Amino acid sequence: MTAAANLFTPARYDESITRLVLGVELLDALDATETYAGGRYPHPVTVLDERHPAPLHRWRRWPAGATLDDALTGPQQHRSGRFAWLLRGDPPVGDPQDEDRTVRIVEPRSGARRRLVPRRLRLRLFDDPPPDGPPDPLWHRIFRVGLFPGAGLEPGGGASVLRGRVMRKDANGVPRPVRWARVVARDEHDDLGWAHGDDRGEFLLVLGIPAAAATVPADPMQVELAVTVPPPVVVDPADVLLTTVDPLWDLPVQTVVAMSEPPSDPLTDPVLTGRGPWPGPELGPFGVSVPLGRETSVALELPAP
Repeated sequence: MTAAANLFTPARYDESITRLVLGVELLDALDATETYAGGRYPHPVTVLDERHPAPLHRWRRWPAGATLDDALTGPQQHRSGRFAWLLRGDPPVGDPQDEDRTVRIVEPRSGARRRLVPRRLRLRLFDDPPPDGPPDPLWHRIFRVGLFPGAGLEPGGGASVLRGRVMRKDANGVPRPVRWARVVARDEHDDLGWAHGDDRGEFLLVLGIPAAAATVPADPMQVELAVTVPPPVVVDPADVLLTTVDPLWDLPVQTVVAMSEPPSDPLTDPVLTGRGPWPGPELGPFGVSVPLGRETSVALELPAP
């Protein structure tokens, strides 16, 4: 049997090629400029592939306290901190056409401290239908995703921090937390910071300095908050355990396409950076005074839908 010809090295060498299917690089939304050039996310985090059998109660037993995150698997994490799905061997093991994956980005279950707000993303290489001869530069297979701080994070000293909770009264007039709200802080000219709310309605927003400010802003700084909430999720009635077992059942999945026209820019794309509202109307504005270099808290009550 004739050995396969090497692609990159002389025939006298054994050659092993590893091909990248998809890669995920997680960035810290707090370590960012106005164009979002965030640094590598510094805390423990995991990426999980959401493909699983459904409905959940027909798939497996769920002991008390078990969640869907415990049953999902994810891509390999490299020492660089990046996550990657790889094709290995000759012939390669895996499906190179399997280029459309839905992932969730969460804290590891062991020792979770609510340092980040989870995200769910549908990662796609091409639009439908894919082009006949698509370009395949390496960096277009790597998705750089921004992560926002959860209520358990302690920002560094000297930051102007706004901790808050988004609430809305139910039909009985009882305030309930609004899950997964997004909050943006503004002055007269600029967006000063974004925050993602969690499943308890809590958010942590670190304010930046207005771009037009020639001097240090007045203390306290006067800002306005605008809130958007995700659209309601319709649950399949056949999946009776979904809301019990899946902690992210109502967190919307956002789609990002790497090789679209124009291509998604990891520095400005509102899905990748997370600096974009949910579809629907903005609620607010809510005026807030934020002391410079300190933390303050606020409760935002949204009108009934």
